[in-house]
Amino acid sequence: MKKLTFICMVAVVAILFSSCAIIRPGEVALKVKYGKIQPGILNPGLHGRGIIGTKIKRFDTRVIEYSNNLGFHSREGIEVISEITLLYHLIPDSVQSIYQKFDGYYQSTLIINNLITALRQEGLNHNAVELITQRVEIEQSIKDELTETVGKYGFSIDLVLIKDIDL
Repeated sequence: MKKLTFICMVAVVAILFSSCAIIRPGEVALKVKYGKIQPGILNPGLHGRGIIGTKIKRFDTRVIEYSNNLGFHSREGIEVISEITLLYHLIPDSVQSIYQKFDGYYQSTLIINNLITALRQEGLNHNAVELITQRVEIEQSIKDELTETVGKYGFSIDLVLIKDIDL
């Protein structure tokens, strides 16, 4: 009898813990029940989620760093390879829209593609020497372009750095 009571208590505790989700600091989440997004954004803390048919979709709201060597051309047609670093974060109030439009694959489909486009467009506006001497202005111009294109989706561009320009 005591074993059966103990087993039942362990089962109840296991069910209770499996029906909870912990959202960590620097995250927000959405509750998706049977494929439908439930209203509201889950902020850091402990949240009930239900046992069957409910998923918790987490989003990192901390600053995300993307860095890569990218090639582009200057106004004269000189090929330039440079290490580009982008710091950005998503705005917590936009996670529902981001999830519906990108399903968590926003970095490759939205952020990186727009970064490459902005970099190539800006490169064509400058001579090779200007890419070195006007680096700060070019970084700001790329940041402004990215803010305009991806900002409407719920992202904030924090910093664009152009490093190691190789002509």
